[in-house]
Amino acid sequence: TVCIIKRINYAFERCVAFRNSHCFTGSIIGNAEIYYLRSLPQEEADYRLASLVKARPVAIVLTTGHSTPPALEASCREHGIPLFRSNEKTSPLMAALIASLNVHLAPRITRHGVLVEVYGEGILIYGDSGVGKSETAVELIARGHRLIGDDAVELVKKHKVVIGKRKFSFEFRLPCCASVRIHHL
Repeated sequence: TVCIIKRINYAFERCVAFRNSHCFTGSIIGNAEIYYLRSLPQEEADYRLASLVKARPVAIVLTTGHSTPPALEASCREHGIPLFRSNEKTSPLMAALIASLNVHLAPRITRHGVLVEVYGEGILIYGDSGVGKSETAVELIARGHRLIGDDAVELVKKHKVVIGKRKFSFEFRLPCCASVRIHHL
């Protein structure tokens, strides 16, 4: 999945959102865009906002605490586009949003196996049912190594590293934040 967060340019040109199963676009409206809209006749500003919404971004975010233009609110409501406001400045908000989406939309798969941390490295033990994955993990744990996940292990690719963690969280197990990097041998 590719995440594209874009700031609407001054002229609101090419406000076409590309959407498919691997990509989505969200739109950010900050100081420059608001000041530009205010410089236009009201009818023109409303038309440009409606065009933005008709491009079907997954969401529109107004930054720097700007009030929502009524035409934008009405158009978003009509087309079912989520509209958010933030007091955060545009650049820090975009950076945080992109970082967060990159984590949440990172490629991931779930594998049946046992994940153990051995000397700071993740070891994923997987194979057919009944081959001794859990018994091997128990032996490693008995020698002081740490169980990360048993049965369902989620593998997430972040940059060029694969992070392994348990798929399901139960209170009687390890803290939710337990994860290790898995290196290819």
